[in-house]
Amino acid sequence: MKRIASLAAILLVICLLPTGLIGWGREGHSVIAALAERHLTPNAKLGLQTLLGGESLTSIASWADDIRPQRDETYNWHFVDIPKSATSFDEQRDCFRPDDNHAGAQTDHHNCVVDRIGMFKQALADQNASPTDRAEALKFIVHFIGDVHQPFHAIGDARGANGIRVNEFGSSQCGSRPCNLHSAWDDGLIAHSGMNQRDYVTHLEQLISDQHLTASGDPQDWANESHKYAQDAWLDDGSNIDESYYNSQIKVIDQRMALAGLRLAALLNDVFTQSQPQAPSGGVAKKEAEVTRNANLRPDPSSAHAPIEKLHLGDEVELVELGPVSGYYHVTTEDGREGWVSSHYVDVKPTSTLELTTAGSQPASDISENWGKPTPNKTTLTGPDGNCPWNGNNTDPDTYARKNRSDVPTQYHDVDFSAIHDLPFPNDKPIRANWSPEHLAEIARYEGVPLRTIGYLVAFKPQNGHGEGTNCGFTLASETDTHMALVGEAGDAEKNSVVIEFTPRFLKAHAHWSKTFLSKWLDTDTPVRISGWLLLDPDHRNHLNKFRYTLWEIHPITKIEVFENNQWKDIDQLQ
Repeated sequence: MKRIASLAAILLVICLLPTGLIGWGREGHSVIAALAERHLTPNAKLGLQTLLGGESLTSIASWADDIRPQRDETYNWHFVDIPKSATSFDEQRDCFRPDDNHAGAQTDHHNCVVDRIGMFKQALADQNASPTDRAEALKFIVHFIGDVHQPFHAIGDARGANGIRVNEFGSSQCGSRPCNLHSAWDDGLIAHSGMNQRDYVTHLEQLISDQHLTASGDPQDWANESHKYAQDAWLDDGSNIDESYYNSQIKVIDQRMALAGLRLAALLNDVFTQSQPQAPSGGVAKKEAEVTRNANLRPDPSSAHAPIEKLHLGDEVELVELGPVSGYYHVTTEDGREGWVSSHYVDVKPTSTLELTTAGSQPASDISENWGKPTPNKTTLTGPDGNCPWNGNNTDPDTYARKNRSDVPTQYHDVDFSAIHDLPFPNDKPIRANWSPEHLAEIARYEGVPLRTIGYLVAFKPQNGHGEGTNCGFTLASETDTHMALVGEAGDAEKNSVVIEFTPRFLKAHAHWSKTFLSKWLDTDTPVRISGWLLLDPDHRNHLNKFRYTLWEIHPITKIEVFENNQWKDIDQLQ
């Protein structure tokens, strides 16, 4: 596998910086930022675009390190010096450093990474602050959340282990200076993995999936976690960092980086849910379109003047304005030319959930346990093989009663895909009659909520021939469920999906709910909007990380919509 960078190159960078300057190193911070970008809500993406323009979180991840020599007052904001012998963080002891020589230390009572994350979150959320101040707060947050998850940024002894000299994989010299324990955690152990940034992010996504990691806690909790890991990973001066140490500690590094990415995304999602950012200047989040036949790019919305250039079938353009003017779209071409093209020759489609939210209400980033959960109705399915009651073959009646409901909600709660995908669930038996009362109470907080979300279809699996208990063992297509897989981003694998199912009780009324009709939206970058009831299916734990990410499902689904001509349309209304 490719290396993030050669170890020698990384250490050369380190040796040019003051001791203790960086946390994780540039590559580690970039991995965390890239991971966080994958978990942002549409509203957060729009807010970041407003503040950063064309910059990504990855591009700003090490800004706080870069400006540190010019901003001496920020020196101590990157870490918190909790004594090695202490059990936990103490603000008065660990964040007020009046004996420190760096600027402002004599009066700064929040001179540590724990306090600064909270302060910059407030600054970022302040709609009355200038865009410049909010952008700076964002840049500090992106970096500091990475820092606080590096264990040796949460321990004070030996200057955060910068004073602990080590032999790193057989060498006592790292570049032009002796190797130390802190820098090994910043860079050396990560580089030793042999992964480039893209592969490392993919690796962390798999870890998140396998361990069902979720964002939780606050900066103080994160610092306490890091402090405990630093205590456990501490080495005496002159010790060896070898393959054995690497194999035991890389698991900690991977989990810390994964949690840093998730928690960074969660913080930004929270900020931009509260602040409700406006679209950037120009009024339109970037929307792409495709030219459907050879056409002219014109200088104005008319055919009165000579064309600027010829556009060809399949060319991609970007809309400058959302709607057509006098039958023409205002576009920018791939080579940067701006002009107008006839709306008859342009296929406009949203590139992500970001644009789709304008066609409906703003989705919630979390599912509230206070939302209503109507009691399922109970009906009998009558088919060619006979009658099947609401409880199926009665092997798991509490689950089957929910699967076999046929009532349609009067109102749905719009939620981000991640709200379902990342909703925790307990580990228990395949039949909920055997569950503990605590686990039943845990899922009862959310199960039965009517939801609506946006995603991409990646699988369509009729269950005819399988004879499921919920349908009394019937096997005909008209008497069995159909499983579909919904993912949050176009191109995501089925193992990252939320399963959505329609049942024979709904199939009768929806002739277009077939693979033939839905194939236009299957395994494409064209989104769908799914409505239905939230349900936890305990019977498919063996499918986790293969055919689904979670046991939570939308089941039964009650409506399928697709995005056409800048609006959502019920597929039952399409020809």
